[in-house]
Amino acid sequence: MNAHYTKILIDTFPAIFAQRFYFEVGDGWFELIYDLCKKLENTSRSPKASQVKEKFGGLKFYVDDETPAQTKLISTAEKASYEICEKCGVPGDTKEETKVSWIKTRCKEHK
Repeated sequence: MNAHYTKILIDTFPAIFAQRFYFEVGDGWFELIYDLCKKLENTSRSPKASQVKEKFGGLKFYVDDETPAQTKLISTAEKASYEICEKCGVPGDTKEETKVSWIKTRCKEHK
């Protein structure tokens, strides 16, 4: 994720992200992550994110000591990521890139 989006997330959700937090995802998932963090803030306590990355074409949002309600919110966002282009945020689908054997979620323009 670019530095601008990273700063917005860290500045807006300091209880969730440490100052030197690094996002291992594309810019297209910024809104998905932002919306998830807004929902997590409204739970009984803000979780501490330990890692946010792409794995097998989908978002993986790892936190320490999450509640069942937070687990459900995170799972919903992770499932939604499989239909959102990681590069630009428009609807996409998950496919294996055969030349490099990676699974990515991309729109038609970014395949």
